[in-house]
Amino acid sequence: MTKGSKRASFVAVADRLGEAIRARSIERIDTVFADDIAVWHNHSNSSQTKTENMAVLARLFDFTAGMRYANVRRIITGAGFVEQHDLVFDFSDGRTVALPICMVAAVRDDQIVRLEEYLDPRPLLDALPPGFLHGGDH
Repeated sequence: MTKGSKRASFVAVADRLGEAIRARSIERIDTVFADDIAVWHNHSNSSQTKTENMAVLARLFDFTAGMRYANVRRIITGAGFVEQHDLVFDFSDGRTVALPICMVAAVRDDQIVRLEEYLDPRPLLDALPPGFLHGGDH
């Protein structure tokens, strides 16, 4: 793979993830995440499996009226990409919560194999019902 085609591939993977989030599509996220992905979070210093992370996303999709990335800034690296964005949650009662996030993604075979997310989840947790994430989910 040439450097240009590798870069284009990483951009396409990042775009597919953002589009899957906006579409609220677990099926599309499933195609972006490798089966052996590890999704690490700074706020818990722990990793989730693909199944665990997709379960949390599915619950958020069910509870929110919309989710999207805004203010996307991205740098392509030799192994994937680093992206800063606001993850915006829209609620049916008109509330909106935006979480600034920095993601570091490693990509292999057009799928994300490792995702490190740096964020403060407190604004979202404050907007969700008590116990929504069962305390153990991230």
